[in-house]
Amino acid sequence: MRLVKHRTTVRIQSRFRRTIRRILHSALALKGALLLVLACPGLAYSPQALAALPRTDPLLASLAASPAEQEAAIECLGEAIYYEAGFEPQAGQEAVAQVILNRARSGHYPDDVCGVVYQGHKRRTGCQFSFTCDGSLTRRPPEAAQLEQARRIASLLIDGLVFVPEVGAATHYHADYVRPYWAPTLRKMAVVGRHVFYR
Repeated sequence: MRLVKHRTTVRIQSRFRRTIRRILHSALALKGALLLVLACPGLAYSPQALAALPRTDPLLASLAASPAEQEAAIECLGEAIYYEAGFEPQAGQEAVAQVILNRARSGHYPDDVCGVVYQGHKRRTGCQFSFTCDGSLTRRPPEAAQLEQARRIASLLIDGLVFVPEVGAATHYHADYVRPYWAPTLRKMAVVGRHVFYR
């Protein structure tokens, strides 16, 4: 009798474990899908559905309303991505681009993408992005394939299809091999690729 009870108990426990595993597996799959949709909203919708959605970001909405301004913003942002993070993985390039858009939104910097990228470029020091004032634009012309990749990433961000959650609303970054004087005064947000991001 005890042997039968034991076998019955073992079967019930085994079924219970399998059921629990299935439930947990389903829950984890659902959680992963939800996180993916929240982190990458562009994956959840077709391009047509995204185009039909109202734009809630004033910067992106104003760029969408003016094709000439949008094209100029893609060009400036593409150059910044190329010179600031051209040899980074795509996530690093997207993170750098997001900082530039965050600055344009912040009210503390110029309110357009090109203004942010080229702020202070006429000064030998004081430019916001070193490639605009250190001679890189003439000394190191961009390679066509990499510049096109940078423009494609810029276009995705300007279309509102990419958002890097770790970077969030960061407005500053620096390469991981430098220690700028301003870093201790800001809150560290994340490290993506070879850059450290702050807000």
